[in-house]
Amino acid sequence: MTVGLRFTPAPFAVAVTLAFALAACTRDAPPAPTASATRAHVATSTARPAQTPWSLPAIAGAQPDLAVAPDGALLLSWVEPSAGTHRLRLARWLGTRWSPASTVATAGSFGNAFDTPRVAQTQDGALWVTWLRAPPSGGYARDVVMSRSADGGASWSAPVAVNTDATATEHGFVSLWRAAPDAIGVAWLDGRAKQGGHPHGHEDSDAMQMLRSAVFDGRLQRHGETAIDTTVCDCCHTAVALATDGPVLAYRDRTRENVRDIHVAVLRDGAWRDTGAVHVDHWVMPGCPVNGPSVSAVGNRVTLTWFTAPDGVPSVLHAVSEDGGLHFGDATQLARDAGVLGRVAVAADARGAWSSWIAEVDGRQVLRAAHREWTSPKTQPPITLAPLSTHGNGAGMPRLVASHGATYAVWTDTVDGKQRLVGKRL
Repeated sequence: MTVGLRFTPAPFAVAVTLAFALAACTRDAPPAPTASATRAHVATSTARPAQTPWSLPAIAGAQPDLAVAPDGALLLSWVEPSAGTHRLRLARWLGTRWSPASTVATAGSFGNAFDTPRVAQTQDGALWVTWLRAPPSGGYARDVVMSRSADGGASWSAPVAVNTDATATEHGFVSLWRAAPDAIGVAWLDGRAKQGGHPHGHEDSDAMQMLRSAVFDGRLQRHGETAIDTTVCDCCHTAVALATDGPVLAYRDRTRENVRDIHVAVLRDGAWRDTGAVHVDHWVMPGCPVNGPSVSAVGNRVTLTWFTAPDGVPSVLHAVSEDGGLHFGDATQLARDAGVLGRVAVAADARGAWSSWIAEVDGRQVLRAAHREWTSPKTQPPITLAPLSTHGNGAGMPRLVASHGATYAVWTDTVDGKQRLVGKRL
């Protein structure tokens, strides 16, 4: 993969961002106003929240995912090397200690730095994990598979296919939500319409990547598969939050003119509804920026953070909905600088919301974060969570979740040439 996305004056910017997209898509490695095109507000405040190290159940590893269980416990999955192959591992944070880690599966690969395994737990206690699997056809094609554990991770079902189209195309960038006490909702990007086309979606063709969803019950039987949007960005990750009124799914849309703004779809009365662009950035990009959104919900307050660069300057924006994702207020600008790389995350609780992103400062990558308190109209200025030793795409996708009055962050760094998991509590 090439070094992380940076923006320079056109036309060189197009070449740089397109090269990045081509490399990064490779699978190896109360109602607020409607969508607004107004200038984003700039975050300002002075407080500096505390941050402390968070000990993780493993040091060697990468591709972490972090989720909150129904009881508030945290679920951490990661991929670690093991005897010439890799193990997909999972452990629970119980507030003061980690449970023993379990092995979900063993394989040569489970995804890549941007398209990682995902984990969730339903109210019946079942654990669900998805990952990518290469079909026999090889090449760029990837399928999504899922496994379930009914005994706390002691044993796992044989993986079942999430996408069943049997096309040699790309599938991935999964989001999971609790669809029922014993059922999981799954959304994923699906390339079945592009069978025989270029794997990265830069060809002149009517076939484009789509966003699909389905629900799986406790027997891993599929229900209600549907196409949510038939023209989306090829390799920007999706994100979902469970509001009081139902799931809120955020993703990067793509028009025929290559406008790639963030959209939200909400599931109401059994049907998905596209509520439109969260903010009219009108970012025109010839290739996928590999930079999806992040979303979090507390009740019907939905918080969304995303990366954009419509004027050639990378920015991180943040917006809030008070009605379960139907409408979002004006965007707040958290960062705007040529060194902003994106790869955002957001986690909200009753007090406020943390947003994080990766930036490059003085030739070195850093993990940055900013906090917004609901009682204040202003967002606190960014802090540095950690300087990163890794380069390029090595930090992957940092994760943020909030539970029991604290926010937890996990990311990947490189120490002595080896990938390491790092955690912090905010």
